[in-house]
Amino acid sequence: MGLLSSTFKRYGGLFLGLLTLFIYITIAYRIERHQHLALGLCILVLFVAYFRLLRLKLTYKSMLIAGLVFRLVFLYYQPAFSQDFFRFIWDGRLLLKGISPYLFTPDQIISSKRIFFEEINALYQGMGPLSQRNFSNYPPIHQIPAFIAAIVSGKSIFGSLVSMRLILILADLGILYYGRKLLGLFEMPKNAIFIYFLNPLVVIELSGNLHHEGLMVFFMLLAFYHLKRKKSFYAAVFMGVSVLTKLIPLLLLPLFFPKLGSVKSLPFFGTIAGVIILGFSPFINLEFIVNYSQSVGLWFSNFEFNASLYYVLKIILKHFFELNLITYMRFIVPLIMGSTLLYFISRKQSKTRAIIIQSLWLLSAYFFISTTIHPWYLIPLVFLSCFGNYRFPLWWSFSIFLSYAAYFQNEVNENPYLLVIEYGILMAVLIYECFVKVPRIKASSTG
Repeated sequence: MGLLSSTFKRYGGLFLGLLTLFIYITIAYRIERHQHLALGLCILVLFVAYFRLLRLKLTYKSMLIAGLVFRLVFLYYQPAFSQDFFRFIWDGRLLLKGISPYLFTPDQIISSKRIFFEEINALYQGMGPLSQRNFSNYPPIHQIPAFIAAIVSGKSIFGSLVSMRLILILADLGILYYGRKLLGLFEMPKNAIFIYFLNPLVVIELSGNLHHEGLMVFFMLLAFYHLKRKKSFYAAVFMGVSVLTKLIPLLLLPLFFPKLGSVKSLPFFGTIAGVIILGFSPFINLEFIVNYSQSVGLWFSNFEFNASLYYVLKIILKHFFELNLITYMRFIVPLIMGSTLLYFISRKQSKTRAIIIQSLWLLSAYFFISTTIHPWYLIPLVFLSCFGNYRFPLWWSFSIFLSYAAYFQNEVNENPYLLVIEYGILMAVLIYECFVKVPRIKASSTG
């Protein structure tokens, strides 16, 4: 037994790394999302290996190589778990032709019978009916990887996949580099950033399925990094760019007020507003405002998937009051988030690390009440957890893969029992961390 233990200590990292590599290859090239049992077993093995790798405390170099190799496995992979990449490429192709993706739905473009690019029909069929009938809701910076891919890859859809994937991998490497620097400024273990870099959800949904949350996180990280270094102008610029990648960081902006105070807040928020306006300026007109508002509003009034508290309240209100909850969510969400923000602001936390932890809780609250939660939405939570003692985002990043069991070959049908398991795991960890373990941020001048 002692020999086995010593052997694992010596070669355990290599074994777990090779096992993880094999599972990623299997997921990328052998499994479809409707193969629920096979996918579930692979995800279980990945997370067991992930948690074990983190406990082994391997060297920086070995974890860097492992995380990079895991991502490169997907280099020639066409995403099978999400259709979103077809719309990303579509928007990039339109931009290259000088056409705003915010002014025309794919249905309208196809109905015009104009062939703007040779791949138009393949991309249109691939993106599915939901994307076909709606305007693009991806902000301008989100469009850049697909725009670059359109320039580099020419007519090749496959070439666009490789190009976008390399950009997203570079963003993750940037998160690794600056994440270690920020952790160093906080006098925390620098290798804590591998909580993010090695996380299977991060690897599969970013490098695999080409979602752009990692790009948003990279710019958010740069904002926190410069805020810690007391360079508020650069922090504001990068926070604005993060919003231009995905709108979700808008929720976090009021958290900066206690640190900056009334004097510094005006130029800070003014800079963020200027960056956002500048980013949207090539597209802004009345039609854009109407279309974009309509597209973003759909997430509050039309879509339902893998929700938690929303589903519970929906059942209760439907049963007792015959109310359709989703009709009121466009009012309920701002009310709840506004109240949560007021609570955090009243705490007057001025340390950068405390703001990061508040961001973790604020985004978690938003996801708890949201009507739609796809797996890649949780990636910012995994990143933010690197800077604190809470680990519930890691367990949620594991359990949320159960949501893929809703996808069958020709339909989407959620299983309520799997929803209970997914959120049961999350609630168990949350209760433990909040009421049993009770992690705290140590008061320090380095925060």
